[in-house]
Amino acid sequence: MQIEIRERPMSAFEESEFTFKAAFEKDKTFSEYGNNSLLVFVLAMYAQAEDPAEFAAESLTDGADDKKVDACHIDYTERRAMVAQGYCSKEWGKAEAPANKASDLDTALTWLLVARDEDIPERIKGKAMEIREAVLQGDVDQIELLYVHNCHESTNVADNLRGAADGAKTKLKGLGAGQVSVTFHELGLKAIEDLYRSRDRDILVEETLDVPGKVLARQEGENWKAVVVTVGGGWIHELYRQHHNRLFSANLRDFLGITRRDTDINAGIRQSAVSEPQNFWVYNNGITALTHKITEEGAKLSLRGISIINGAQTSGALGECEESELAGASVLCRIVECEEPEIVQKIVRYNNTQNLIRPSDLRSNDPVQSRLRKEFDTLGINYVHRRSGPRTPKNAISAETTGVALCAFHGDAQTAARNRREIFLNDSKYARVFRSDARAEHVYLVTSLASAIDHLKLELQGKKSKGEGTALEQIEHEVLRFSMSKHFVLYLVGFAAEEMLGKRISDRYRWISHPKMITADGVVMRDCWLEALRTIMPRVATVTTREGPAYDVTRSATLTEKVGEDLKAYLAGMDADFGKRFNSLRDATTVS
Repeated sequence: MQIEIRERPMSAFEESEFTFKAAFEKDKTFSEYGNNSLLVFVLAMYAQAEDPAEFAAESLTDGADDKKVDACHIDYTERRAMVAQGYCSKEWGKAEAPANKASDLDTALTWLLVARDEDIPERIKGKAMEIREAVLQGDVDQIELLYVHNCHESTNVADNLRGAADGAKTKLKGLGAGQVSVTFHELGLKAIEDLYRSRDRDILVEETLDVPGKVLARQEGENWKAVVVTVGGGWIHELYRQHHNRLFSANLRDFLGITRRDTDINAGIRQSAVSEPQNFWVYNNGITALTHKITEEGAKLSLRGISIINGAQTSGALGECEESELAGASVLCRIVECEEPEIVQKIVRYNNTQNLIRPSDLRSNDPVQSRLRKEFDTLGINYVHRRSGPRTPKNAISAETTGVALCAFHGDAQTAARNRREIFLNDSKYARVFRSDARAEHVYLVTSLASAIDHLKLELQGKKSKGEGTALEQIEHEVLRFSMSKHFVLYLVGFAAEEMLGKRISDRYRWISHPKMITADGVVMRDCWLEALRTIMPRVATVTTREGPAYDVTRSATLTEKVGEDLKAYLAGMDADFGKRFNSLRDATTVS
């Protein structure tokens, strides 16, 4: 079975074919990351990060003695860790990226997973500690090795990535964590463009395809129609061989859905297709796909474009078989034609079983979320309380990140850092975090603080990389470099709010930003918080490291409260001149 695909020869670089480049260069928010700007741009899209700046602050490790770890990110919600290398050539569109940088990911995993603690450089020690803990405690099911670059993809690079992945699997088995799967992806020009376009387009495979199968049923609705057809396993095999992950572009939750498959299930699908092809139709759930157009001419069925929204495991498993092994195997396929965006989004959401629905989506119709969105609208701010599309508006405030920040600020850093899903899944926790009287001005106050913490972390990291940081600033960076550190500082600021503001606050939810301080880019309020953070962080850092290793203190509820008590006493006892350092914050906020 062959599916004819007409492709133009690969040129060096035609900018019109890669629209992401113009968008990347136009958005100056990424330029501050220097050589890592493309890496952050792509990884933030790949991880569906709500806030690229927060993602960068949390993930970037690139610098002197980084041991080939340019970025490392742990997503506890989706139970995956990403380890990445980046390369951005001055000349866009080279035939291939340096393959040795793909191999460097094997070195990166050696340092992150199995190097002796005393040998790990300070720059990546925090990430090494976190990823090992996540692996050994069962907090992640998958490690993804990513190579991001601005060259064309190549077989050479893919082979080196495969070798790095095989090495990672061996290391995980040695740790007793052989159940953790390892995948790899080369995110070069074509993959990045697909990722970028998939934010606005549901179907990336747009060729006209003949469907070699018998139509079993037809169904129509007001804005859609569908056919149910039995196709040969070889047809699915060739579709996947030709298009790979582009087949799954309509998947709202995970563009590269096939990479999240459970390897045991995938192996079972493959075995049943090979060993009992005559029974595969009844053993397998089948496939659901979207198309732009269904055309029937007599017995001939053709499609204009295709994207599989349910059945990625089946497609991948059949794609990995030899075509000769699939003789006699048939697959049930439901194909839906629909061009109405809202209906398409619902079709994808309700059919999609490959990925987790974000807990915040479960509260999308909650009256508190609807009210906050309306309040933010009047302030000129985008508040995203539900994912109605694959792309979050620029400078938007999302319910998901808001919930985490509010939870930590109001005294529960442990849930915010370790079990953020519970904020939306547990009714009592949700009610405590998103109180019925919570105002947009308070949410903005807290999310601006969260942004300021990210900014300060990157600022201190930059100083340390350049050898410009003072001894005390290096201690501050030591405290801020762990993923839980942000929740730690949010908690401390909320805990010492009265001392910073210089007045009684009977209810911290009534502490709000002045409307004049609320701007779409968030810079004005963030800068007020930065001044306050620079005032308290020397004391916070000193006391934290006095209590023990920063990694342990920021994770301990008891020690966190102890640092908070010290900060309250310290601020209460400071002289009037020192207190003036909070004047900008006091002028920018009020207690309603």
